[in-house]
Amino acid sequence: MNPHVQARLKNSFIVFDSDANGYLQRADFERMARRVTRVMGQQEGSAKAQAVLDGHLRFWAGLAAEADSDHDAKISFDEYARRSFGPGSFTAHVQPLAKSIAALADTDNDGQISKQEFIALLCAVGFNAADYSDFFQTLDSDGDGAITIEQFVAMLEDFYTNSNPAAQN
Repeated sequence: MNPHVQARLKNSFIVFDSDANGYLQRADFERMARRVTRVMGQQEGSAKAQAVLDGHLRFWAGLAAEADSDHDAKISFDEYARRSFGPGSFTAHVQPLAKSIAALADTDNDGQISKQEFIALLCAVGFNAADYSDFFQTLDSDGDGAITIEQFVAMLEDFYTNSNPAAQN
């Protein structure tokens, strides 16, 4: 596997492995959903919080179906790295999560995500925001200081389906 792609996958695996036990499990996705909604200021049970939880659980279900080769209800990094999210799989399993966290990031409900909202979401998820500050400028193609929810979803689709080594880590 290309080392850049492997690094990108390892980074996302570490973020999803919320208990740092070396495996992805359903509880990791539940924990992450609750943490992200709490950090982003949503109360558990709100419509946005429920959408984020549902999105995380749908992502987990798709990931488990595609990657849990030994059916032990946990996914090692090797299993995670071998899985493939093609366009149909992304739409079914990852897009609901992408849309729910984009809506969560859109704290003023204007249909756009400002740079401040984008950075806050990355921090809530567990990424190092400093690594992605300049990346926002790439996404903000018209330079208006915001990206649409559709642009955010497209960015995540590219992240999960693109094997190009030049793609953002």
